[in-house]
Amino acid sequence: MQRGQFIFFLTLLVCHCSLSGQIISSLSVSNDSVRVGDEIEVYYKLTVPLSYQIESIDFSGWDSLTSLVDTNPADTSGIPRYADIDWRGRIEDQENKRLQYNLLPKSDLQTAYEYRDTFNASFWDFGIYQIGHPTLLPDSVFTEDNVMLLESPVILIYPPDGIQNPDTTSLILPITDILTTDKPWWAGLFPWIYLLVPLILLGLLLYFLVRKKPQQQVLVTVEKPKEPAHVIALKKLDTIEQEGAWKKGLVKKYQSDLTYTIREYMEGRYDIQALESTTDEISRSLASTDLDHTQIAELKEILQIADLVKFAKATPTNDINEEFLTKAKNFVIDTKSITTGSHNIEDNG
Repeated sequence: MQRGQFIFFLTLLVCHCSLSGQIISSLSVSNDSVRVGDEIEVYYKLTVPLSYQIESIDFSGWDSLTSLVDTNPADTSGIPRYADIDWRGRIEDQENKRLQYNLLPKSDLQTAYEYRDTFNASFWDFGIYQIGHPTLLPDSVFTEDNVMLLESPVILIYPPDGIQNPDTTSLILPITDILTTDKPWWAGLFPWIYLLVPLILLGLLLYFLVRKKPQQQVLVTVEKPKEPAHVIALKKLDTIEQEGAWKKGLVKKYQSDLTYTIREYMEGRYDIQALESTTDEISRSLASTDLDHTQIAELKEILQIADLVKFAKATPTNDINEEFLTKAKNFVIDTKSITTGSHNIEDNG
């Protein structure tokens, strides 16, 4: 077996690893583009199975972010220049931005603990920055294979309004004299010709249409009222639960049916192109709706795990599959739109 074939085979074995017993780290932001100095919120979520013990979480890497694009091409020193960022929140007063895990507030999910936190940041250098995941310092031994890092957010920091390039004045061309030319007398008729000819043609067209238009019968069709998006979604989710495909080993079919139902509901409920969009595009579209960041983050997690199942052939546990089905139902119920006559009543739980 050649070396390339061996690496490809080894990659397939890693992708087939089960998601059970894995630490899941998730990051999201309140806005993917802000002005220099404006404040954004960074949302962090960490799910740790009961079998692992973590000593602390190290956020010090957030002080050494560099722009993904070169904002100062004149600097040829090769020395990295870290962005000037003010971080506020639980790590603000901590030495080396390290938090003791056992002192953090966590939710008990029976099979795991879940830690959620919100941090505020103000960037004072413009550019494009990617916020990386904090480092987990273990109290017991585990490897990188036990930690799943979901996609890190990318933020565009743009300059404030009113900044102009001082060199643009050099682009102004000198004023030249106006050139005059002699035109024949009939040249002034062209604007009137261009105006009158279309009006004459339009009048002739209307005359023939009115003269030859036959009497038409008006057919009145009554459309059957379409069921609201949340009613359709809840019916499909009940069918998915009754089938229980994940219990029969059909995890990929179950995840495909679940995410398709969620995407179809968001398309009907919020009028976004969810069926043909990526997970990140859906998250950005939902940022302009009335959903809070917790609902968007949980929805993004469901869609990202489904992407891993469909494309990386990962296999979540039955507990995770059942938990995602429950979260999907709660999301539809909390965000449903109730239709009464010709009025829509928004119900956000």
